[in-house]
Amino acid sequence: MHNGKEKLANSPSRASSVHRMELHQLRSFKAVAELLNFSRAAEQLHLAQSALSRQIQSLEHDVGVKLFDRDRSRVSLTDAGKSFYEHTCKLLLHVDVAVTDARQIARGSTGELVVGTDWRVDAHFVSTALEEFRREHPRVETAVRDAGFKEQIAMLRSGEAHVGFIAHEYIGKQSELEFLSIQRVYINAILPVGHPFAKRKRVRLADLAKEAWIDLAEKGAAGFRAYFIQQCRLSGFAPRMVITASTLDGMYGHVASGYGITASPDHVRPSSGLPLCLVRTDCPPIEFGAVWRSSNQSPLLTHFVNILRQKITSLQVQLSNDVDPDSKTAKA
Repeated sequence: MHNGKEKLANSPSRASSVHRMELHQLRSFKAVAELLNFSRAAEQLHLAQSALSRQIQSLEHDVGVKLFDRDRSRVSLTDAGKSFYEHTCKLLLHVDVAVTDARQIARGSTGELVVGTDWRVDAHFVSTALEEFRREHPRVETAVRDAGFKEQIAMLRSGEAHVGFIAHEYIGKQSELEFLSIQRVYINAILPVGHPFAKRKRVRLADLAKEAWIDLAEKGAAGFRAYFIQQCRLSGFAPRMVITASTLDGMYGHVASGYGITASPDHVRPSSGLPLCLVRTDCPPIEFGAVWRSSNQSPLLTHFVNILRQKITSLQVQLSNDVDPDSKTAKA
């Protein structure tokens, strides 16, 4: 049989009272429970003793049980008070951790930076930027998502990613996205060493009109395949595709074996052991860069974009001292 006090604690009206409990009441209770002295607890909390007593009485009313036994000479916790104290300490610790984490995330000193990238983007630039970010923000987790250009844009819009790396042409008129140009990438023809044009420095795409072409499956080369076919058509021909490889290594292997030729961005190169030559084409360069949602106010994004801008400035200085007219260029 339940006593009246237990019925009171379990009644609907009592449950609604618990929802009105405030943090300052719990902190006051904790101070009294640890000091077992209302006067000293009030001094520690910078409260009048009468105000502290009213808080404890209100808390006991909300909880529905007596938390302290007190008389003129001593204060002690009841059994219920001892249990309530243990839970109060855990609760206040969780609150303090939650507040600290929220403030650190707001300052950009913790959290997770999610970056989208694609095999056509210069992996060295992206990886070194991430390494620098991790050095400056060691408590921030970084996650890299391999995704095509269109998928990256969808991730940015949904908030799944902070920043992506894509070709500028995919931005179009999407005003909600900001673009930071990193580099212009030229397109090379990948030829077997015995090919008549293998020793040239440059080749016109039109001069390769009669060649058999090896391409990469649409899933792996989405975007670039369409771009390259368009450039071939602008040069007056439709490329004759004879083999579609499922991987880059497979594509380069077919070329080395003499089944045809292929093309790829300048920074996407076959391994040095293959008997292949890279010859720059007259295709207009592709402008790659970082993209993010303009409305994203994340401090993690701000820190990472600042690092990208610094790296671009360093790259510009390096390129300004490079006498090779065929060097890649970058602009902020």
